[in-house]
Amino acid sequence: MPISWFSRRGTECSINEDAAAISPMADSMVALITDGARLRGCQKEDKETLARYWSRKIVERIVDECMWNSPGDIISVMQSEQSQLRHAYLHEIASYCFVSMMINTGDYFVLQCGDCQFGVKSLIGDGATHWLCEPHTLANHYRLVVPGTEAISRPKATENVLTRHLNDKRFHEPFVLKGVLLRSESILLCTDGFWRNNASDDMSVLEVSASYSEIHENSDSGNFLVI
Repeated sequence: MPISWFSRRGTECSINEDAAAISPMADSMVALITDGARLRGCQKEDKETLARYWSRKIVERIVDECMWNSPGDIISVMQSEQSQLRHAYLHEIASYCFVSMMINTGDYFVLQCGDCQFGVKSLIGDGATHWLCEPHTLANHYRLVVPGTEAISRPKATENVLTRHLNDKRFHEPFVLKGVLLRSESILLCTDGFWRNNASDDMSVLEVSASYSEIHENSDSGNFLVI
């Protein structure tokens, strides 16, 4: 099965601010998807968006320094890079989801911050996808910390308010998930426009199986990098 990247600009977005980077190696694979957003009132600048910068920079450093086996090492890299964002990305925030996988065993770990999602999709039967991360949104924060809140009607706006995200001021430590991918499954990294099926927002998804062979790219912008 090929590595597959799909990305489309949202109908209410001026540019596609999703991005991803992947490094498929002989015995392992690392990938990172990022969903960027400019703060209100910020003018677009002719520079690399935070989403493209973060996806590229983190994967490049991990590969260059051979640090893909330890969640702690990668979080340290992310914290180091986050401390430099104030020099160029004062007016951008982002969500992201990172995965590192051993090809022979299927063992993987995920680092997730914000409302990007990680899922496991069956390659047989009905092809169902199981989403395995909780988006870091105000709506989910209520549900997790206040018993019984799930049954209470909450303003829909809370679904889009992030309680953790990448920014230039403070490092929010990502959620860590570990698992094993079967040969009959693939992994999905996606932005919230995709898992919410919201065409007004940028919609992007990266699909990878443990037996990948080639790379297929279907994007309306140059927002996918193979390292």
